[in-house]
Amino acid sequence: MYCTEQISGAPMKNGLGNLIGVLLLSLSGAFCDAATFTNSASIQVSDPTGSLTSASGIFTVSCWFRVSIPTSLTLSDNMDILMDRTDGNESANFSYLLRYNYANNAVEFTTHGSSGSYSKTLIPNPYLERWYHVAVARSGASFTCYVDGRPVLPSDSATLGSTVGSGVAIGGINGSSKQFFGDIVEVAIYSAALSQSVIQGRMFQDQRAFSNLKGYYKLGYSTNSADYYHNFVPAPPSGTDPAARAGSGNITFGEVDEAGEQSIFDANRNHGEDAVTPLSGAFAWQQTAFARPVPGIAFDLEYGYSSALPTQGPSDGSPDPYDIRVLGPRWRHSFDVRVVVNNFNQSEYDLVTWDGAIQTWTRTNLYAPFSNQIGRAHV
Repeated sequence: MYCTEQISGAPMKNGLGNLIGVLLLSLSGAFCDAATFTNSASIQVSDPTGSLTSASGIFTVSCWFRVSIPTSLTLSDNMDILMDRTDGNESANFSYLLRYNYANNAVEFTTHGSSGSYSKTLIPNPYLERWYHVAVARSGASFTCYVDGRPVLPSDSATLGSTVGSGVAIGGINGSSKQFFGDIVEVAIYSAALSQSVIQGRMFQDQRAFSNLKGYYKLGYSTNSADYYHNFVPAPPSGTDPAARAGSGNITFGEVDEAGEQSIFDANRNHGEDAVTPLSGAFAWQQTAFARPVPGIAFDLEYGYSSALPTQGPSDGSPDPYDIRVLGPRWRHSFDVRVVVNNFNQSEYDLVTWDGAIQTWTRTNLYAPFSNQIGRAHV
């Protein structure tokens, strides 16, 4: 996400450039400002002129979000991220609904028209505490969806009829239903179908200067609290500025601190190797359980915990770390020991043992098992 607000009078350093799909957040979520939804509150826009819905069937909606479900909470309803109906009526017409479906553990896009409906799974089994960028572009009967700037294939077609909604809801409905738990930022609503390259180019940019933009709710921290719900379009449509908080709860806007600013800056250097926080947006922790720093050997046993570790592999067999992951935290461990190859001889391997000695294992040919040469040790 693009953090450019003034922090204590000092501007943020450079944005994230073209690091598509590299999502930067701190362990606690304080390193990048966003609207945090934790209880009975949501955001709504009345939109009396219908500028934020689609009468023509041509639009693009996008935002960043991350799911942060309390450990004590058992979901019993979907979590709405963005919808062009303030009443949340999914039986009525609406152009777009981004939601987390608690029944199948997936982030989805859906739309409903006077003569049909369309839905698409965007993120099956999403990570907890990981930032995602989602965008949906519609041009007539054609729909193309994107996650982190990459298309969710295949693109689809649907005949829907009128999909004109009524108002906009962000983070739930009226603060009382479809409540979202987590963070949302950079909500953008265009009256044009943007291409993949344009969506990628704007993921980490301030978008207020672009054409065809009707609604742009940054939902970021500002020294001016009036900007929390401000529509940053230069000439916002009537009734769309500002948005309003609905419900009895609170929505918080975390301030980026100095460490977070530095981490964002460091993420631009050396492909993020200097960043002080993980670039996955996950909480991660590790500890060395046992290490023997004896001469000639690196021997370490480490264990750790991450909120983003998978419990199953991608369904398509690909190594993509962002595909098909179960929502939930996992433990991990790693073991490291070095093997010294003796003159690159494939029939002999020398193992450096805990006491620094070298244990030689040989085999008679490339298809025979290795055996230890007892008594033959090199120091």
